[in-house]
Amino acid sequence: MRGKLGVELRTPEDAADAAVLVRLSGVLDEDNQLAEATSKLYEALVVVDCAGVRRINSCGVRDWVDWVGEMESRGNRLVLVACSSHIVDQVNMVHNFCGQGKIRSVQAPYYCRPCDHEATVLIALAEVPAPADMRPTCARCGGAMALDHIPEQYFAFLQDGRSVLTDAATERLVAAAVPETAERIRALDGGGRSPSEPTRPVTPTPTSDDVEAAPEGVTRAVASGEMQPSAPDSGGGGQVVSPVLTVVLVAAMVVVISLMLFLVFEA
Repeated sequence: MRGKLGVELRTPEDAADAAVLVRLSGVLDEDNQLAEATSKLYEALVVVDCAGVRRINSCGVRDWVDWVGEMESRGNRLVLVACSSHIVDQVNMVHNFCGQGKIRSVQAPYYCRPCDHEATVLIALAEVPAPADMRPTCARCGGAMALDHIPEQYFAFLQDGRSVLTDAATERLVAAAVPETAERIRALDGGGRSPSEPTRPVTPTPTSDDVEAAPEGVTRAVASGEMQPSAPDSGGGGQVVSPVLTVVLVAAMVVVISLMLFLVFEA
């Protein structure tokens, strides 16, 4: 059975002077092919591009931890780059998720409340001393965006300081192995979506014409875009009579008139 996790392996001609790139995409579950795809890697610097990982289940976590241990037992050094929020969640919850590996960069979800815009921001951890305090600029309105998560929880894995890649020589090899990671994240995040397009459904706000056109006693669109029943008129104007009540009254009048005519003819 073919796994749902895409594994792309790029091996340089001289692995001693360059890093091996393992690019992941899709769902990390029990049907992954991680072990098979990397079984021939020994004593290499392995850069794991996690930008495309969209979901992980419990079986996937188990296989990942086993895979990391197996890779390190063969002398490989792991560096995780562009970790999606799903990877970040597991790093925070599973203490040996990265083994002895390092994390170079993570993706973080941000939200701009004034213009309802979402964006995924790639954070190079060695370059940002306090990522929990980051307020990136919104590409749509220019305002300050906020992390769409609890910052202290999302960046909890940084507390010990041991998981971040800080070695300059390794950083140069990693940078050479990862082609245009930021561009790939933008494509994964919105398929090339321009910043001006909405990323969340926006409820249209009705115009004054829409409000005036709504018939009395039915519904009216309020400024929030929701539909609410309008209050009955409490003033001295005409009262709205129910159609059912009208039919009952007419029927009663017909019966009374018929009875009166019957009595007249009988007399």
